[in-house]
Amino acid sequence: VAANLAPAFTESGPSPISQWGDTPYSTHLANAGIEIAIPLSNLLDNAWSPATTTAIYAAAIVLGGDNGTQRWLSSEAYGASVSGSFGNNNTTLLGARVYLSPIPAPEPSRTPLFDDSEVMLQAFGWDVPRPVTTYFNTMSVVGSFNGWNPAVNNMVPIGDDTWEYIHVFTNASSVAFKFAANGGWDFQWGENDQSDFLLPINNAYAEFNVGDIVISNTLNGSVRFRFNNASQIYSVEAVTNGTLPTFLAGYSGIYWYERLQQEVESNLYTRFDRVWMPPPQKGRSGKYSVGYDVFDPYDLGRYDQKGTVPTRYGTEEQLAACYQAFARKRIDCIVDTVLNHMNNGEASNRYDYAYGHRTFEKRNSGAGDTNGYFNVSYTDFPFQHDFGFGLAAGVNPWDSYPEAHSADVNERNPYMRSGMKNNGNWLQAKLGARGCRFDYTQGMGPDFFAEYMRSGLMRDRFAVGEYWVELKDASAREHQTWIALMDNRVCSFDFPLHTKLVKMCNEPSMFNMEELSSGALIHVQPERVVTFVESHDEIRPYGGDDKGKMGMTQKKELAYAFILMSEGQPCVFRQDYLDAPYADSEAPADSMDDGWMGTPLKPLIDPLIDARKKYAGGATTYLSTAYKTNLFIAKREGTETKDGCIFVLNNHLTQPLTNSVNTGWTEGTILVDALNTNHTVSVQSGGMAPLSASNRFYRVYVRQSAL
Repeated sequence: VAANLAPAFTESGPSPISQWGDTPYSTHLANAGIEIAIPLSNLLDNAWSPATTTAIYAAAIVLGGDNGTQRWLSSEAYGASVSGSFGNNNTTLLGARVYLSPIPAPEPSRTPLFDDSEVMLQAFGWDVPRPVTTYFNTMSVVGSFNGWNPAVNNMVPIGDDTWEYIHVFTNASSVAFKFAANGGWDFQWGENDQSDFLLPINNAYAEFNVGDIVISNTLNGSVRFRFNNASQIYSVEAVTNGTLPTFLAGYSGIYWYERLQQEVESNLYTRFDRVWMPPPQKGRSGKYSVGYDVFDPYDLGRYDQKGTVPTRYGTEEQLAACYQAFARKRIDCIVDTVLNHMNNGEASNRYDYAYGHRTFEKRNSGAGDTNGYFNVSYTDFPFQHDFGFGLAAGVNPWDSYPEAHSADVNERNPYMRSGMKNNGNWLQAKLGARGCRFDYTQGMGPDFFAEYMRSGLMRDRFAVGEYWVELKDASAREHQTWIALMDNRVCSFDFPLHTKLVKMCNEPSMFNMEELSSGALIHVQPERVVTFVESHDEIRPYGGDDKGKMGMTQKKELAYAFILMSEGQPCVFRQDYLDAPYADSEAPADSMDDGWMGTPLKPLIDPLIDARKKYAGGATTYLSTAYKTNLFIAKREGTETKDGCIFVLNNHLTQPLTNSVNTGWTEGTILVDALNTNHTVSVQSGGMAPLSASNRFYRVYVRQSAL
C-alpha cells in the first residue's frame, strides 16, 4: 500500500534510495544495483513480525535517459521478474519477491582465505586424455603375410574402437588382408568392390563378412594399418621405419587421477600450495563427461552408471589416492563444485535408490512432472529456479544458454538447499578436500554460497567462484558487489584482468600497458581475487566449436609474470606449465596431433613463483613515468617478512625500454634482477634508478642485500 511506504521515499526519510557497487573504472560506468530502503515499521502490521518469515512483493520502474553517460545501467538484472531489458532501455521490476527473515544477516567473513605467497594450480583441461574403450577384446590384421591367422591379435587400441598395426614388408606383392575380431572368423571385414588398390588408402569403408582387400603395390618397409570397428573405416599407408603405434589425441594408457598422482609424487608441483581439481561426480555423458553435467553427486567413480564405472578422470579409489598424494606433499585440493545445474532424473534409472545411497533428489509432484523424480523441465517450480545474475541486456534467465543451465536447481527449496550442503560436506570429508571452486555462480543467489561456506567442514575454507556475464563485461565493482553479497566468504576470478591480459599478449601493438594499473578486481579487492592466464573455459585446442577458443596465442609468459608478481592469488594452468601452452588451430580432432604446440612454461614460471614467495608482498605502487604505452613498472612495497620488489613488463615488439623511476629505496642501493642476477643497477639520488626490460619480456628487481 503506497501510503504505508511513503515515508521511505521522502528526502527526509531513512536513506530511501541509493546506488551501490559504483564502477569508476568501467568504460560503461555501470552500477551493480539500486538499493531501496523500506523501514519495516511502515509495512502492514500482518506483513512481518520478529517471529515470522514472510515475503512482500516490490515493484520499481527504472527509466532510461538520453544517450549521455547517465543512461547506462548494469547489464545484470537483479530481480526475479524483469520486463524490458537493462542497458539503455526502460526497465520494470514486476513484483519481485523480497524475503523478510527474523534471523539477522550474518557478519561478513573477515578470515583471510589465502596467504599472499600462495599459488594455485588448475590441474585439468577440457580434453584430458583417458584410456580407450573397445567393443571387441582383440583385433587382427589377417592376410597373406601372416598365414591368415585370425588369432594373431596383432593390432593395438589407439582410440575408442580404433586399432593399429605396423608391419615391415620386404618385396611383398599382391598383399591381401582382412580385419578379424576376438581371435576368430565370426567378426571379419573386407571389401567386395574395392576402389583403392595402391597406397595410401585413406578412409575406405570395410564391409562385414565379405572378400579380401588387395594392395597392388610392391611393399617394402613399414606399413601402418588402422581400423575403426564402430565406423568400419580403415586406412593403410607407408610410414617411416621404426614408427610405433601411438595413442590418438585425447587417449592415454592411464586415467587422469593416476597421471596427477604420478606427477605430484615426482615433485613436479612442489611450488604450489593449492590445486583446483576437476569435478569428481559422474556426469550424464559417463566417461565422455568432463563433469559439468552432473548426473549423480554421490557417484565419484564407484557405480556402473551411464555406461561406465570410472568417470572421465578415473575411479573413486584413484581419486582418493590422488587427493592423498597431494595431501602428503602439503598441497590443498579444492573441489570443482557444480551446484546450479544437473542432468539426471531419468524415469528408467532410479539411481538414488539403486545402490543404497540417497542423493538430494526428491520426488517432484508439481505440474509437468513426467518422471516422478528430479524434473528436468525448465519451467517446473520449485525444482527449477534461475537467479538471473550475469545475463546480457535483453536476455531472460529462463531462455539463456540452456546447455549450461541443464536442469536448473532451485536453491530456494529447503530440501534442495539442505541436500547440496550435505553433499558438499560429504565431499570435503570423503576426499580430504580443503575448499571449493564454484561453477557458474551467477545462476544462483549469492546468499546461498555464503550459507554453503558457513556450513560444517566448509566454514572459513578457501572458495572461489566463476562469476561472469555472457558478454564478459561485468566490471570489477560488480565483482566486488557479488563478493560482498556472499559475505566475503568466496573469492572471485578476475575476469576483467583476464580480458586485459589477453589483449596484451595477443594484440601488443593495440594495447596500452597503462590499462594494467586500474579496472580489474585486484585493484579494488585483492584479498578476495584469483587471477589467471588460462583455464579449461578459455582455451580448447581442437574439435568442433572449440576451434574458437584459442586462448592467448603468443608470449603467454608476460601474463604469468604479471599475475605472479601482483596481489591476489595467481592460478597456473597445468597445460601451460608442463605440456604445450598454445592451441594449434590447424590440428584435426582425429589425428595424432593433440592440438597443442609450444614448449612448456615451467622453466619460466618456476623462477617467478620463487620470486613471489620470497619478495612480492604488501601493497602495490605504480611507478611508470615514460613509455607508458609499452612499459609497465610497479612495486610491491614489502611486508615484515618480505623485502619487496619492482617488476617491469616491456610489451614493445622490437625495442628494449628503460624508464628512470623513484624506487623508494635509498641512494647507493644495488638492485639486481632476481631472474637474471648478472643484471644490476644502482639507485641514484632521490631514489631514482633506470629500470629496463627486453622487448616482450620482464624483469623482477630486488635489493641485492635481500638475495
